[in-house]
Amino acid sequence: MHALPFIATLGFLLYATISLNAQRNLDYLGYLPYSQTLSDVWGYVAADGHEYALVGALDGVSVVDVQDPALPVELAFLPGAESIWRDLKVWQQYAYVTNETGGGLAILDLSNLPFSVDTFSYRERDLWSAHNLFIDSSGIAYICGANIDGGGVTMLDLSSNPLEPVFVGAYSDRYVHDVYVRGDTMWTADIQIGEFSVIDISDKSNPVVLASQSTPFGLTHNCWLSEDGASLAVTEEYFAGHILTYDVSDLSDIRELGRFRSNWESNVIPHNVFYRGNWLVSSYYRDGVFLTDATRPQNLVGTGFFDTSPFPSDGAFNGCWGVYPYLPSGRILATDIEEGLFILEPSYKRASYLEGRVTDTMRSLPKIYAQVEIMGTNARPYITGLDGEYRTGTVDSGLFTIRVTASGCQTALFPNVLLQPGQVRLLDVDLFCSSTGVEEPPEAQQVQFKAFPSVFQRQFWVNWEMPFAMQNNVNAELLVFNSAGQMMERRVLESTAGQLELGAKWPAGSYLLSLSDGLNKRLAKVIKY
Repeated sequence: MHALPFIATLGFLLYATISLNAQRNLDYLGYLPYSQTLSDVWGYVAADGHEYALVGALDGVSVVDVQDPALPVELAFLPGAESIWRDLKVWQQYAYVTNETGGGLAILDLSNLPFSVDTFSYRERDLWSAHNLFIDSSGIAYICGANIDGGGVTMLDLSSNPLEPVFVGAYSDRYVHDVYVRGDTMWTADIQIGEFSVIDISDKSNPVVLASQSTPFGLTHNCWLSEDGASLAVTEEYFAGHILTYDVSDLSDIRELGRFRSNWESNVIPHNVFYRGNWLVSSYYRDGVFLTDATRPQNLVGTGFFDTSPFPSDGAFNGCWGVYPYLPSGRILATDIEEGLFILEPSYKRASYLEGRVTDTMRSLPKIYAQVEIMGTNARPYITGLDGEYRTGTVDSGLFTIRVTASGCQTALFPNVLLQPGQVRLLDVDLFCSSTGVEEPPEAQQVQFKAFPSVFQRQFWVNWEMPFAMQNNVNAELLVFNSAGQMMERRVLESTAGQLELGAKWPAGSYLLSLSDGLNKRLAKVIKY
């Protein structure tokens, strides 16, 4: 056994204490620690309704009885190739498991639980390793990031004989990191080129790309379709990354709707996101599990969280890897890489919304760079764009003071504004502004620029975000100077946000980086040793 049930009581005491300040609308029910690191998690429900967790571990799969969430019990451990990536999905009474090291597609027969689990493997067409998989409602498995078919998507029919899948087609145009399928449409997360793609697979021997959409930072990690099929949620696995929603109701006009981050003041990284009803359930590495009300996908509001990780909120690949929100009991399974398996009870609370428009009354124009705050809450202050509109919200409800500020304008305060769950409070604001020159964004919303690590041996990374960089139809640029003042590199940045890897071929020394979007400039210094 790889789980450590004998210290589960100690774990309960530890997390019962920690979670007092690190949870909301996600209650701790149970916990199972492990002697090795974990990866993804999935759920399995037997014919009698008994619930199990399937836990990806460093060297195999752990099968856990979670019917009594306070006393989770590992029933079996099925060894496999050692790999820090292990993903799992279920079809009928079988689990299918991928890893990036070897052994092919593992197949677990769960029909004899709780007594035993039989294991098989699929290695046809030289399938040896793969990153992830998805299984649709008709029993087609989509294996992505494999060592065959160009790392795209290998399609296997499980319906005739789940132990002997039948190859039915492949999409090999590009590497696919993760995939979601509904009906005859496949949605792929193309992390290497920073896009998600929409593919017609009605003829699985001849997939046809219908549309592609780039995402802001370009590390498109996973995607999941809303129940009504109108919105797609996407994660970008990068430092200070977003969960995004897109309007995909018209594939000829895909539009970004909203963005969410668990912590707007840190570089914490999102991992996977799932739709459950109108909520997004996500694993967010060092920040744990998050619930986000996506009823209004253009205004995403966090309404629940449980921090599984003792590490501080920051940009590192520790903490919550996987989350599974589809058990009939409603409980959520979550795997923390270092800490173990958590069983949580969610309360899906509706957000209270505040939306409107800010206008400069002196010029009868939309006010850009105005900051709208819901005082006394942890709602993110919203900065208006060129249209002057804002959208924000909070899980709290009641009477609040709304504060609206902008450079050169009188601060506007609105006391006793009633915000109610599931309701949109419209509040248009007229600001009295004396300045008539060029508008300057608030400090927090000017160019976001970070170079890390600042002292490096091989390479370092640059993150930037410029929400309004394109307002003058100019591209931003990054300039790199050595200690003698000579320009080493010049990069034209065609997107408003992104990440670059630099320095691999630079000689040792100190360097000055200058990032400009035409309105603002940011400087950073790095040293290579």
